[in-house]
Amino acid sequence: MKTVLIVEDHSRVALLIQSYLKRDGYNTLLAFDGLSAVKSFEKNQPDLLILDVMLPGLSGLEIVKRVRKNSSVPIIMLTAKSEENDKLTGLKLGADDYIVKPFSPNEMVARVDALFRRVEYDQPGSRGISRQIKYKDLILDSERQEVFYKNIEIDITALQFRILETFIKSPGQVFSRAALLEQIQAEGEIFERTIDAHIKNIRKLIGESGNKAGLIHTVHGVGYKFE
Repeated sequence: MKTVLIVEDHSRVALLIQSYLKRDGYNTLLAFDGLSAVKSFEKNQPDLLILDVMLPGLSGLEIVKRVRKNSSVPIIMLTAKSEENDKLTGLKLGADDYIVKPFSPNEMVARVDALFRRVEYDQPGSRGISRQIKYKDLILDSERQEVFYKNIEIDITALQFRILETFIKSPGQVFSRAALLEQIQAEGEIFERTIDAHIKNIRKLIGESGNKAGLIHTVHGVGYKFE
């Protein structure tokens, strides 16, 4: 299990990033100022660093300098739109990626996943690493966020992927619409009835129709389950 050190002086932002990374199976550490970040990094040796540019004590750019003296750990910088020069400086100092605030937490997780894939892919003997879940004609690749049905990749949204992943990890469990919303941690104006539309689309994508056909079953008055 990978460990990510989140360095962000706004606790609400830090905790939001932490909750989404934990949902995807990452260990997390928090630091709210530059000096604490350096101490935590040296003590815990995390696998990836999410680093705000503007921090009390040491700036994010100064931390990148210190880290790059002895470590090639992946670094994602957080910058405001007004900090473009800092963004470019961070990349020149050795940061691997950057995200401009305000950002989507799901985009953050996707960037973290992609950066770890890149690191693993570049390691000898690690080509093609993936985390696949297989059931009959259905394959989900959690690492690459890809879905294959009968060996053909299907075009699925990130939200639909999380719904399908929730089902396939808990076959036979009945999920209410509210429980599914909680599991997938949907952002924005996503209502319980919206789940019905997403499941209808998922059924179409995997060649199913009707409430009792195939893998996804409707449990009337309750919700859905995956058989």
